Amino acid sequence: MSPCKLLNNQALMPLPIITIGVLITTTILLFSVITMFDNHPMKIETELETVAAVLNQKIQSVDTFCFEQKIQWNIPNLMKSASIFLTPNSIIIKEQSGNQLYTITKNGVSSWWVHLPHSNWTNATTYHQYLNYSFGHDGTIHDPLPYDENIQIEINNKFELNQKSILIDPIQFDSSKSLIIEKLIIYYDEEGGFFPDPLQSFILIYQ
Repeated sequence: MSPCKLLNNQALMPLPIITIGVLITTTILLFSVITMFDNHPMKIETELETVAAVLNQKIQSVDTFCFEQKIQWNIPNLMKSASIFLTPNSIIIKEQSGNQLYTITKNGVSSWWVHLPHSNWTNATTYHQYLNYSFGHDGTIHDPLPYDENIQIEINNKFELNQKSILIDPIQFDSSKSLIIEKLIIYYDEEGGFFPDPLQSFILIYQ
């Protein structure tokens, strides 16, 4: 065996160990970079901002309907740990990451009517049932309410009371459950009119 071959063998033998060491070191560095990126404040804030923007868009889109309609929205699986709060016209999303609490607030164009535990409705259908119980008509296009300003004022007062309540104490929704956004339209039968008029409409939000 020539000395040259011996030297070559001795030089080549450590290479697999060196290669493995480099791979392990590279993997650790990559993992550290990915971990840092996953927990990077800008990434988390962008995700929260995106979720808030999508939810706000869903709510505002329901308000554009000219008839009663509802949609269902689910928070993305990767954001299930986030907390969602609603004020009269703002979406607040919070997420705890390590020792840092991230908060994003998104203001809507329209106000909404959030379901509270003591509400006399659970959705648009039950609200129409409540109207029928209270005023003898359910306020639909087929059974409009009588044209009475006092009825409109009473309904608006309940809406405003709800607004004040959640302004003081924003409502937190369960991120693991679907959020329902529904358009409620209340029709009134004006004297001399051929068709009832949709004089009041609200965005209902509930789970």
